[in-house]
Amino acid sequence: APSDVILDCTSLDLVDSAGLEAFLWLTDALHAQGNKLRFASVSQTIVRAFELTRLDRMFSIHENVEAAARSFG
Repeated sequence: APSDVILDCTSLDLVDSAGLEAFLWLTDALHAQGNKLRFASVSQTIVRAFELTRLDRMFSIHENVEAAARSFG
């Protein structure tokens, strides 16, 4: 059964290197099983952290949970 994941980041204000590494690990683990990870409601601070580390190219970031869910198609 598909196990695509949406992370609702509404309450996430900051992320450190360990958090970024965890997001990468989760992305890789899901991808290895043929599943996808989507980020929803990501603050500008977190988006900036993704941009500075070039992870914005790897992560799928969406305005809200509904948009993230639609992106699975």
